[in-house]
Amino acid sequence: MQLTSYEAYAVWVARALAQAKEPVKKADLADRLGVDEGYVQQVLIFLQKAGLVESRRGSYGGYLLTRDPRKLSVLAVLDAAHGKPLFQTKDDEARALKLARRWMREELTACLAKTSILDVPLDLRSLQRG
Repeated sequence: MQLTSYEAYAVWVARALAQAKEPVKKADLADRLGVDEGYVQQVLIFLQKAGLVESRRGSYGGYLLTRDPRKLSVLAVLDAAHGKPLFQTKDDEARALKLARRWMREELTACLAKTSILDVPLDLRSLQRG
């Protein structure tokens, strides 16, 4: 499985919002992630449609998670960004391949469903290998 940059940024946007005590402006999210503001807007729209993020208007407005971040799974964020459940088998696959994919899907889904968005490192530099 390979994540698209869109799916990865959805996780980072949700993670950045998870630490926020107040609404966060999309420009601030874009600066923090080093990404174009329009790209962040696209991610936020999908997260809003999935009911994971809400926006507040006004000078103190911005974006907030709609759930307690301790209960927001990485899987929920990835499914929202993907637009459908992330791991699906195809009807025309060979039986052995379908069984292998189903096993992988069940294992990865269980793992990601248990992983809170707060478990994702906020500082991407911490992921660099030195």
